[in-house]
Amino acid sequence: MNRKKKIIIFSGLVFLIFISICFVVIALNGEKSAIKRDYREKVVVDTKNSTKENQNKVVVERKKEEDKKEEDSKTNYDEKYEFKDPYFVSMECIYQKTRMKANANKEEIFNNGTNMEHIVNFYVLLSDAFEKEGFFNKFNKDLFLDKCLMWNDNSFRLNAETEFLIDGKENLERFKNIVANKDFGSVDITKEKLDKATNEIFLYFKKHWGILDKKVKELIRILRSKNKDQVKKAIEYYNKELNELKKKNENGYIYTNGDATQEVFLEKEIDSLKTQNSLTEEQIKEFKEELKNLQRTFEIFNNYVGRGRPKNIKYSYVKDLHKGIKVNKTVKDMKDELKYYGMGR
Repeated sequence: MNRKKKIIIFSGLVFLIFISICFVVIALNGEKSAIKRDYREKVVVDTKNSTKENQNKVVVERKKEEDKKEEDSKTNYDEKYEFKDPYFVSMECIYQKTRMKANANKEEIFNNGTNMEHIVNFYVLLSDAFEKEGFFNKFNKDLFLDKCLMWNDNSFRLNAETEFLIDGKENLERFKNIVANKDFGSVDITKEKLDKATNEIFLYFKKHWGILDKKVKELIRILRSKNKDQVKKAIEYYNKELNELKKKNENGYIYTNGDATQEVFLEKEIDSLKTQNSLTEEQIKEFKEELKNLQRTFEIFNNYVGRGRPKNIKYSYVKDLHKGIKVNKTVKDMKDELKYYGMGR
């Protein structure tokens, strides 16, 4: 083999070795890149997962915090009230620039220009003046909010007259003294007071929304059923209504003459249904009318609960609404109205 051939063979071997080394380097770099890429992707995924996990934790913690706030603000819906010597009275207040009138009729109340912000503002004033004294308890809070609801107009308005049920002559004198001497216009509405009030009112909405939701569904089930099954569901519905009335009476709430009449009606209706194989046209008509009325009221609460009202009311708008409020310093005795409740003195 001559010298020229040796040089060619040697050069070829060197080239092959060089190419092999290049392939190995490229492969190693590729593997390193893949490892780095996998690592980066894992870091990104882990970061996303971690972020998502942290977000979920924040949501869960926030939910727990909200639930705790709601739980802390509850004032026992099943709390018992005993009125041994009940006095039914009212105080009168009028907000400036709202067209509120004393002794207003329903139309005047509906058009008086007040809204949920005024209701929340006055709720804070009532809490500030009467809650520690025990007069603005859960019973009278519900009495206040029930009257603010314009049942047939799907709206809320503040009435100039706010009612209280006070137990005992001594407590009545204390109540009158507060009304006579309290400067309601100078109450400092703090963010904490507003949060407490809006949370309690929201719970009122939420509670009644839940009750109405169940009743609407029960009525729909009755009307979709037929014959014996329809009668059975109607009896169950009336039995629940009857039990609610009895529980209301046991817990010391005002048991009105209207409640007593309703109890008699339910008992008679249940006895009658037990002898029927299907509902009469008149009974079906009554259930349809009740469903229509409940659905209309349900939409009111659904609107407020769904929108988170009144929790999202702006503090800046509410805090000074009561400046210049006019409060009648004389407490009105509503003994005639008390007779309606079957609790005469």
